Amino acid sequence: MLAIANAPVSYGAFELTVGIYPDVPDGEGVLSAVASAGYQGIDLGPVGYLGEGDTLAENLRRHSLGLAGGYLEIPFHDTDQFKAALPELDELLAAFDIAAPVNKELGLPDPRATIAVISQGNRRDVPGQAVDNRSLGYTDAQWDAFGRNAEQVARYCRERGYAPVFHNESGGNIEAPWELEEVIRLTSFDLCLDTGHLLVGGGEPVSF
Repeated sequence: MLAIANAPVSYGAFELTVGIYPDVPDGEGVLSAVASAGYQGIDLGPVGYLGEGDTLAENLRRHSLGLAGGYLEIPFHDTDQFKAALPELDELLAAFDIAAPVNKELGLPDPRATIAVISQGNRRDVPGQAVDNRSLGYTDAQWDAFGRNAEQVARYCRERGYAPVFHNESGGNIEAPWELEEVIRLTSFDLCLDTGHLLVGGGEPVSF
């Protein structure tokens, strides 16, 4: 079935704002706004933003919203950093375990793990340039680590019962079309293609 969802980031609430900036709407306010607008689902936002533990399920039920998925950046290119980030993946999937029964009650698909990469510092300053300058991208060794570690995450998500999808970010290390093609070549991820970010990265969404 086709179901349309929204996300806290549409309301200014995401990992770089929640608990950091004033006047960011709280989870209840966003749940109410998304439900009132007629959406069937919502993205998780930062873990805990829509409620901790069973409260997450209660909040989703009260607003008749399913959980579309959750977003997590992982430093696949550096194995030590990658290992240190894995507990965050378990926290994300634990939230999915709480929300999945609500999705089933509403006749909606299970949440999807939306995975991106943590950018290396130089990339945030040069968005859109890697399409013509491949020296801005990962080294061969970093691509090897990326493929190995990313595929481990893809397999783990499936073992837990959730489909993993990869999300491209402008100003990140998976931005240009050639970098997304490497993700497809090296991993079994499906894509959660951000068309705006692909345009910034030098790609053309329809042909891609």
